[in-house]
Amino acid sequence: MYDILNAYWDFLNKFSPFLLLGFMIAGLLHGFVNDKFIQKNLLGNKFINILKATLIGIPLPLCSCGVIPVAMSLYKKGASRASTTSFLISTPQTGIDSIMVTYGLFLPVLPVFILLRPIAALVAGLFGGILVNFFDNNETAEVEECTHENKSLKDMLRYGLITLPQDIAKPLLVGILFASIIAISPPQDLFSNYVSPGGFGELVTILVFSIPLYVCATASIPIAVVLVGKGTISIGGALIFLMAGPVTNMATISTIYKVLGKKIVAIYLFSVTSVALLFGYGINYYYPNLQGTIDWEELMRGMHDHSWILAILAPICSVIIIIILLNAIFKPFAKKIKGTDLDTKINVSGMTCNHCKQSVSNAISSINNVNNVKIDLDSGDVFISGGEINIEEVYNSVEKIGFKIIK
Repeated sequence: MYDILNAYWDFLNKFSPFLLLGFMIAGLLHGFVNDKFIQKNLLGNKFINILKATLIGIPLPLCSCGVIPVAMSLYKKGASRASTTSFLISTPQTGIDSIMVTYGLFLPVLPVFILLRPIAALVAGLFGGILVNFFDNNETAEVEECTHENKSLKDMLRYGLITLPQDIAKPLLVGILFASIIAISPPQDLFSNYVSPGGFGELVTILVFSIPLYVCATASIPIAVVLVGKGTISIGGALIFLMAGPVTNMATISTIYKVLGKKIVAIYLFSVTSVALLFGYGINYYYPNLQGTIDWEELMRGMHDHSWILAILAPICSVIIIIILLNAIFKPFAKKIKGTDLDTKINVSGMTCNHCKQSVSNAISSINNVNNVKIDLDSGDVFISGGEINIEEVYNSVEKIGFKIIK
């Protein structure tokens, strides 16, 4: 147990300064990259719109569950299918928080890996959008104007240090725990009994394993880095896991199928899997001797590889990150949302994060006579206040962005 706790603390010290910085930058992005800005750049079928959708999606801290309602809402507001698909592919693969954690964990042993994740997300997003543009008629929905209130610095910090951590706290803490256990007792023969380590068969196996899973882009990094460090999987296999895991899961696939159709689902899956295999095979080809040669102590040396200032700050940042994550899980200051006898109450299934909650709130708020929407994320209860509200219109608006009404 002591060894696991020690490994856990080493992991936190390794990336906590970068994660904390990522949270704060994410808060700033939340304030400046708003719905109106995204909609403006996703409208249209030209290559520049697909490129913008991909570039906007890469730094946004949206997980695969959170990106679905955001993308579906933007599609409803007029974004093309090509731009929507590009946004769906590039966004959950990496965000500013996961980019910073990747930097902290992979810099000592493979600096090029830091660039590969966003580049792979860019290529996959562009490839998917171009294919949709070529094979699909790119019909867009009727354009609805996005509304957005300017965010204050307080709102930005609240999002970066409270709202965003609520979406990734549990998977991140569990991911670090799994990584710590693997560090102490690695499963050396996880894939090697079935396929050649570092070979194409290993890459395909990891890809098939990753497609139905839901893993957070940030939380999956400690698991990937320890599996590489212990020689359990190749660096190419780790890249495939980090690409396919956050992007392809059953919830995402079923929602895309429902809203955009089976043709888009096929293009979506083909784009992600083919680019993941290409990049995974490519990095194994150019680094053939990396498999099983990374020194675990070198991986975990962390703060000494950067500067003595970071070595001092790392434990402080680790304590701050633990406080932020525990606050996100237990929400000691959060009040349970309740409605009144005058409210229309419905229950929405599928909301798993604050981005889901906000998308549902925006969808319902756009309906005539709706004055206020209050949502309890834990229970899925939604309280709608206003005048004479068309409940069927409420149902349709929620289901159009990928959620289910429990009647």
